[in-house]
Amino acid sequence: MHSRGYMNVNGVIETVVGSSECLGDYFFDDLLDYARSNGVSGLALCLDERYRFVLLFAGGEPEGAVFSDERGILYGDKAAFMGNEMGVDDEKRQFRFYAQDPGVISDLTSRCRLYDKTCLKKGFRMSVPEIGGKKAHGPGVVCITVLENSAPRRGMRVSIRKDRHLVGSDSTMGDGRVCFKLLAGTYEYIIFDGARECGRGVFDLHDRHADLVVEITGRGAGAQVMR
Repeated sequence: MHSRGYMNVNGVIETVVGSSECLGDYFFDDLLDYARSNGVSGLALCLDERYRFVLLFAGGEPEGAVFSDERGILYGDKAAFMGNEMGVDDEKRQFRFYAQDPGVISDLTSRCRLYDKTCLKKGFRMSVPEIGGKKAHGPGVVCITVLENSAPRRGMRVSIRKDRHLVGSDSTMGDGRVCFKLLAGTYEYIIFDGARECGRGVFDLHDRHADLVVEITGRGAGAQVMR
């Protein structure tokens, strides 16, 4: 999942930060508002010791992303998705914004460009996503239980996507279970153990309630739908 050697993210950050003016610390939504309202170009560095998440802004819009941890580096859409996954429950997470010449940002962005910016919109956590046009029926509930060696796994991050858009994300409880309120349709689930993706699959929700049991193995995750 991670890439190594394509771009020395730590070196880039140190160089840019060392030659840039700090514009202040911002929460995620405030960062987007500030950048867009002022049309600034620069680098936003997430202030978290567990990982390094960087967003590149050009003319006030997020155009590039880099995510790195002990396993390596992600770029572009994958970096943005992982960065938001890691901060979805952290309401106090802040970014330090550094102004930089648009030419420098353009050069960096060419190697980590964002194409799908939906996960960077304000308030991206939605309890009942409005997907498509008319509803096939009222919202239904899908409950996903994550098992490993037939035992429930607590604290596993489960994300739900539809048409590449993130529509829900939450962590399993002690019974290994997490539930989402969704409209009818086909969805993809992705399971994370910390920053590590350990399984994914697809399910169709056509009932008012559905249960999905996912058994994690060393080769990934398999699933059996139970009504």
